[in-house]
Amino acid sequence: MDIGVNKRHVVVSWSDLKLCMHAQFVPPHYRKELLLKLQQLDQGSRSVKEYFKDLEVTLTKINMHESEESNIARFVNGLR
Repeated sequence: MDIGVNKRHVVVSWSDLKLCMHAQFVPPHYRKELLLKLQQLDQGSRSVKEYFKDLEVTLTKINMHESEESNIARFVNGLR
């Protein structure tokens, strides 16, 4: 990402666009809320499939790339 003449970011790639959009439209507290949700996530009364989907969606929203072992440990820890 380059900075143009008027000190604005010039978007030259998809990654640059995602960064600019994220900075503009995602409130700072959103990631913290998602991390808290992820820490407290457990199966509860849901099916394993629903619990896994919620875990997967939350990890995707956070854009967290953990090792497969960490994901498995997090998943198993939340099972009832």
